[in-house]
Order: sequence, then C-alpha cells, then structure tokens
Amino acid sequence: MVCFISFIMLLGTVGALENDAIDMKKAIIRCTIFMIIFGISSIKYWTKEDKIRLKRRITNFFELFVS
Repeated sequence: MVCFISFIMLLGTVGALENDAIDMKKAIIRCTIFMIIFGISSIKYWTKEDKIRLKRRITNFFELFVS
C-alpha cells in the first residue's frame, strides 16, 4: 500500500510541476523522496536473487570507501 501511495504522490508532484503549481526545486526534492520511499517499499516484491544482487552492490559500493 505504501508503494502505491508513494507512486501516486510522485505522479501528483509531476502534475503539479507541469501546471506550474510548484517550482522545479521543490519538485525535485519531492520526487526524490517519493522515489526513495517507492524503492524501499517495493523491495518486498523482489525475488531472492534480486535482493542478493542489491546486497552485493551495496557492499561493493561501501568497500570503495574503505579501500
């Protein structure tokens, strides 16, 4: 449900930007927040292989800073 609501809010933000109801800076901030919420809430629908691949990418990303 959170996944669906965040996607609808994202579409609403884009619609408000098209109608000049909000400026570009606010739209970018809101879209980023809604995309993060959408991505995190959609993880439970991923397959096990996708979750392992994501974990590996995150681990490799942080190992770049440690090395």
